Amino acid sequence: MLEYTEDTDSGIYRVTSEGRVFTQTKRKIPLVTTGMEFTGEFKFILEPEREMSYTENNRGYLTVVIRRKTHMLHRLVAQAFLPNPEGKPCVNHIDGNKRNNALGNLEWCTVQENNRHARETGLRKQAKGYHPKYQSELTKQKSLANLKDKSKLTPEEVRYVRAVFVPRSKEFSATALAKQFGTSVAAMCKIVTRQTYQDIE
Repeated sequence: MLEYTEDTDSGIYRVTSEGRVFTQTKRKIPLVTTGMEFTGEFKFILEPEREMSYTENNRGYLTVVIRRKTHMLHRLVAQAFLPNPEGKPCVNHIDGNKRNNALGNLEWCTVQENNRHARETGLRKQAKGYHPKYQSELTKQKSLANLKDKSKLTPEEVRYVRAVFVPRSKEFSATALAKQFGTSVAAMCKIVTRQTYQDIE
């Protein structure tokens, strides 16, 4: 488990790669003489560490308040541990579960990739003009893994999919076929574009 710690005037905050935030509040104590006269100085003591409370916002994301500012938990974890060399602005929950804020479930992405991922995971309704190219790299890898693990199609099913596929069709689009065969939209697109099952004519 990785940890990121920040020491502030009000306390110490610790973010873990498991998607949890802990705090130790600093308490200001006045220093007095043996005659109980105030010396004009203070000392700080740390309260016992406690896990901070989380609140779900109106979009379903867990948030936490640090120094009177509300932060989304998944962004805190990503900013602490996840490199972002391309400066992408959004953070995906790879499995679509907004409560799973563990480091391994997060990836930086563009706005287009984020919207694409939201449609794939069912967080947002599929819109017309579907573009598989906007899928982020980590999500592509996960889609391929899902295809291998959960939804291996037979050669006959692959040939059927390629024969009936019609873009943006209600019955034979990638979305409709993915539902029919229990696979992801991204995996279905790879089948019809021959990025997978390349040996099947």
